[in-house]
Amino acid sequence: GMFLTTDKVVDPFDGSISIDGMTPEQLRGPGMISWVPQSPLLLDHLSVLDNIVLPMTIPGADPGGGVETRCEAMRLLELMGLSGRESYRPRELSGGMMTRVSLLRALISKPKYLFLDEPFTGLDLVNRWSIYETIRDCRGRPGLTTFLTTHDIPEATVLADRILLIEEHPDRTTARTIP
Repeated sequence: GMFLTTDKVVDPFDGSISIDGMTPEQLRGPGMISWVPQSPLLLDHLSVLDNIVLPMTIPGADPGGGVETRCEAMRLLELMGLSGRESYRPRELSGGMMTRVSLLRALISKPKYLFLDEPFTGLDLVNRWSIYETIRDCRGRPGLTTFLTTHDIPEATVLADRILLIEEHPDRTTARTIP
């Protein structure tokens, strides 16, 4: 797989894991990390809107209050072409729509670091390009660093500022940066 970043590269052979000098323990907390998994992992008993604001229901996660978060979620739904679907249940959405909702759920907390774990697998080309545009728009947000894991080299070249190619060999794993 590949390890991409729009801002910083983490050395996988350093012997420890840190991002910007912070350990995983230091990175835990509101507004630090969000994750978009391979499958959307939406809760079917919740509406689209409630799935998006779910991370902000954790005590202390939303100092501005729930109304502001819901307004922001509605704005994001409109930007993502999902206006009018806020009360739908996940089972009523297409695969591309579910991926967009999963991405919005990750973005609602305005994280400093966004991790994307092959979230576009199984999507058709039209859906992929639409979501790629959203990711590229997010990259311009100050203070956001995005890490994308993918096996799709064209996807990597479209989305990444830097690419770290990780290759397994019989006796070792190597990593090299692709210019």
